[in-house]
Amino acid sequence: MAITVSATNFMIRDARMQALIAKEKEPITPFIDRVRELYERFGVSTVLVMGGSGDYLEVADTVIAMDHFRPRVVTAQARKIVEAFPSHRKTERPRPFEHLPARRVISDGLPPGTLKIKVQGLEGLVLARERIDLSAVEQLVSTDQVRTLGMLFPHLRERLLSGKLLPEAVAEVEEELLRKGFEAFCREPGGDLAYVRRFELASAVNRLRTLKARPEK
Repeated sequence: MAITVSATNFMIRDARMQALIAKEKEPITPFIDRVRELYERFGVSTVLVMGGSGDYLEVADTVIAMDHFRPRVVTAQARKIVEAFPSHRKTERPRPFEHLPARRVISDGLPPGTLKIKVQGLEGLVLARERIDLSAVEQLVSTDQVRTLGMLFPHLRERLLSGKLLPEAVAEVEEELLRKGFEAFCREPGGDLAYVRRFELASAVNRLRTLKARPEK
């Protein structure tokens, strides 16, 4: 899970700020007007930790309050508060999100042949002579995961070169890793490997500077 600190007007513009600053003068669409769409159209869930905006109670499926360091579900109470104190803010979503097309990787952008792997902590992975910058992939917490990414890459490349779209290829590799374990990807797996998901694998591929891909219509 990534932790992001953002500007207040990205998270919310309440009714008073909407009255003071017209929408045409504010280019940012508040996240509150996108959070339901992300889930309903793309299946992306959001966990928000906040204590200063009750407007999010209106769009939340579940509301959890911390009471003396203990979590307590207060969704029913939040629903009553929303009914009793409407926010009166206007939705500022200009248009729906466009569906992002899947990408097809072009073969000459992938490192060829047997790949020599070099792990550079959590910051990078070298495949042959190509370095992948992983410094912004916050989900990685162990160098063993980075080593696993390098181990999985030839198998991912094989699927990509066979014509699989990138989402299909990373999903197949993840499924095989779950089903067969590390033995399916190396002859003698040691104790220096750790599980990674399709998301980390896709993040590594996306950061390969030589990668060439085109959107699939």
